[in-house]
Amino acid sequence: MDKGIRIGQVEFFALFTLARLFGSLTYVGEGSMPIDTSTALLGQLCAALLAWGAFGLVTGLVRLAGTQTPVQLCFLTGKPSGRAATALLGGCSFLVMVQVINSFERYFTSTVYPEASGFIFILWCIAVLIFFNVMGLDALSRMSNLLLLGLVLVLIVVTAGLWSVAEPVELISPFYEGPMALLSSIYRSFVDWGDLIVMAMMLPMVGGGGRRAARGVFGAAIVVAELISVLVITVLGGASRMQLYPVHALFSAADIWVPTRVDFLFMMLFMTVCLLKGALHLAFVDHALKTLLPVGRAQHSLGAAALTAGVAAFALSRSHWLASNFIALMNSGAPMLLMTLIIPLLWGTAALLSGRHPS
Repeated sequence: MDKGIRIGQVEFFALFTLARLFGSLTYVGEGSMPIDTSTALLGQLCAALLAWGAFGLVTGLVRLAGTQTPVQLCFLTGKPSGRAATALLGGCSFLVMVQVINSFERYFTSTVYPEASGFIFILWCIAVLIFFNVMGLDALSRMSNLLLLGLVLVLIVVTAGLWSVAEPVELISPFYEGPMALLSSIYRSFVDWGDLIVMAMMLPMVGGGGRRAARGVFGAAIVVAELISVLVITVLGGASRMQLYPVHALFSAADIWVPTRVDFLFMMLFMTVCLLKGALHLAFVDHALKTLLPVGRAQHSLGAAALTAGVAAFALSRSHWLASNFIALMNSGAPMLLMTLIIPLLWGTAALLSGRHPS
């Protein structure tokens, strides 16, 4: 990550608030994040508090590292373990990127254009991810301001259109389903904070310090996630489990007059958060590869990473068995825990204690 780039706090806030909404907008009925029960309301709040604690640990490591990033710290712990840790960090972020591309393709070919070829959407997605990274993170973050404003306006319009059909009786106690359901909801919501390591690595790029902007990301993401959950619970209720994409169905149910279908607004939001999140993780993978590879080979790492992710996403689209196992892996939270906690803390702390620095 280029620390010569300066990003404003507002831009940082907008960029990561949008990226965090990936979990809510890509929620699939009976899927990884049970936003269709009131248990999710408390679960999401508790998960955000835990994620803030995890973010504090990783940012503490970043501050101690000075000019080094967590990836570089891992690399400096020694050839075998350092390379392994760096590769694992990049690999986990690569999985998130594949998840984004797969979700992008799956949504469009199952809901919007069921007759279209998934290959076209995968190719389109990776082309945009490469373009966003060529533009640079500073340009991407500036663009996020307008996109976040659009998101707020869309949510206001949709909420107004659903208010009359909402049924508050569905908002039962979050403890009704028992403590295990609540714990499961907390963990599954915590898994959706997988962008923490990328946020931490970009903090040195934020003008005036990014802690206040990071707190804003957590607050805004929780407000929007809770709003979406309340709408799903009170408008769709149990029927949400029969929908492939419940939040898409929620937007379709909004009774308002606009020049186009309301679910088109969801499609635009979905496309935005997928591309932003994918671009962030592509930048992270590229950074890890540039740390590992010789200079001559590293110059093509961005395109190679994006194309490899596209090939993996295409393989998932062609095999139900592969897709099911991949989704189970991502829902387990293992990549997120490795990427945001275990690897940076273990190897990063070892690098600090050993006193190794870049040559």
